[in-house]
Amino acid sequence: MINQQPQPAQPASIDLQSAAPIGMQPDPQAIQNPAAGVPPVTGVPTIHYAGFWSRTVAALIDGVLMNIVLGIIAVVAVLLKANATIFNLTPWLLSLIAMVYYIFCEASAAQATIGKRIVGIKVTDYSGGRISLGRSVGRTLAKNVSALILFIGFMMAGFTAKKQGLHDMMAKTLVVKYKHSSLGKLLLIMLITLIILIVGGWLLIYDVFIPRFMGSIASVMNNPQKIVEALNNASSSDTTAPVAAFTAVSAAEYQADLKQTLSGFPIEASTATDAGVALLSFDSLFITVDMSPIPNLTYNEAVSITINKILDLKGKNINDVNSDFEKDPFFRKVNMVESNDPVPHYEGDRSLNVLSGSSSSDAKSIQGTLELNLPVGLKTINLTQADVGKPQSVVFNGKAFTLTLKTLDDQSATIDCSSSDDCLGDIQGVDAKGDLVPNEGLNSDTDSTANGAKEYAVNFNGDISGIAVYVPASYFTASYPFTLTVGQNE
Repeated sequence: MINQQPQPAQPASIDLQSAAPIGMQPDPQAIQNPAAGVPPVTGVPTIHYAGFWSRTVAALIDGVLMNIVLGIIAVVAVLLKANATIFNLTPWLLSLIAMVYYIFCEASAAQATIGKRIVGIKVTDYSGGRISLGRSVGRTLAKNVSALILFIGFMMAGFTAKKQGLHDMMAKTLVVKYKHSSLGKLLLIMLITLIILIVGGWLLIYDVFIPRFMGSIASVMNNPQKIVEALNNASSSDTTAPVAAFTAVSAAEYQADLKQTLSGFPIEASTATDAGVALLSFDSLFITVDMSPIPNLTYNEAVSITINKILDLKGKNINDVNSDFEKDPFFRKVNMVESNDPVPHYEGDRSLNVLSGSSSSDAKSIQGTLELNLPVGLKTINLTQADVGKPQSVVFNGKAFTLTLKTLDDQSATIDCSSSDDCLGDIQGVDAKGDLVPNEGLNSDTDSTANGAKEYAVNFNGDISGIAVYVPASYFTASYPFTLTVGQNE
């Protein structure tokens, strides 16, 4: 019998590349020269640093989340009618939310914010371990340095050896990949994030911040007036003369009408005051004027409010007297509209213009003057395409002059006045049925015509076939000083 020596067992064939875990590569030395009795499969970690674009996508995702939180806070503040100072603190509030979010997320067991976890990256120290809370605070504060140098500190993550930003170097941290993420997936995440940012940001701005910003000018812009119904039936002919939107009233008739009181009109006494002929109220954005039905209140610049002082709780005058909106009479006017809720009356709004850093909702006392400028002896001149180029004789404040319809288009018209003074009060368009079409404001230019004459240009909110020009013989003026104290009836 031949005794054969037992042969040493051959190790099983192993695909070392496929056997290595994510982020690990086999040690070539261990493969070529395995030590006796020692398993040949060993590995050393290979660090994959997170590049600029991976970190950018993560930051975009985190930005969306933080803005959602901020939006929720803002909406709740609006619903609870919180002091508008919270909106002035928005940049600081967003910075505070971001700091707390980054500090605690990156010092947590996950070592990453939600955005970083979605992308598959995390923050480590130089040994690959979890960073301390103190180091996370330092890294977050160091981002301000990266931002101060034109954000170059953040861009450094795109070209430094270990993909470190300046704040990473200062805090001695790394941002590494801990799971694979394909380029296609990154691009998809970037696209989705961009869409969320655009849509979410638009909703936040549109629903919360634009109303506050636009509230400061919305009521003083020339909003379309409510179309006045025709007082009698009119034919559909293009030459049908418009029904006058305004009526000829004398000064004595105005004085009698202004003695009327607005009865049956409920309003919170804590935010209202009686200016003699009108009820004024304040709702943190607007002064609202409510008046009894008086002829011609919707006339151009018939009602205006001059603000003298706006005092806050500390007694500081926060009225911005140097604001262009406050200095120009056009922006001080109150566009009155007819309303039947709860009783027939006219109403209009006037916003406040406050100093930078202040809010209209900070106002506790408002001092000003309600001013009326109502047309007396109003003359209505109806003009159609057939009247283009034909002078019309009129008299204003004892002076005779001529008005000439220069052009009449589908939604606009121009009129020349032989005087450089204001020689007409208002203009309304008229459509083919004889219904009035409100204008979008009168623009005048004294340089475009000869001999210092004035040209008026006006656009309308619909198609027109003619216009009604209103020229007063004079004006009835009256002033009513008021003090409106928020939280107390005057």
